[in-house]
Amino acid sequence: CTLIQRSGDTLAAAASGGWDTMEYAILVHMLAQVCGYKVGELVHVVHNLHIYDRHIEPLKEILNNPEYPAPTLWLNPEVKDFYSFTEEDFRLDNYQSTKLATKFEVAE
Repeated sequence: CTLIQRSGDTLAAAASGGWDTMEYAILVHMLAQVCGYKVGELVHVVHNLHIYDRHIEPLKEILNNPEYPAPTLWLNPEVKDFYSFTEEDFRLDNYQSTKLATKFEVAE
């Protein structure tokens, strides 16, 4: 799967681990499962990946946080119809994070 994004906010959305990347990665898993395929690769191209000035301090904090192993996505293997997925059919196992001390604004 290739995701081409016109513009993206580094902190909140488009960078590795951001909302946009995660939702499309999960979509790839969902489509693979219901089509009977193995999950392949997600290539994410962002044409304008930017950092807002108000996000510089939170980003510095994030870069100094410890790194954790990636969690494992679990999808209910019983779901075979894409439109039958529910919230209960998803789980992140072994998710670890560091709470941000600095709050950040997503939009004004």
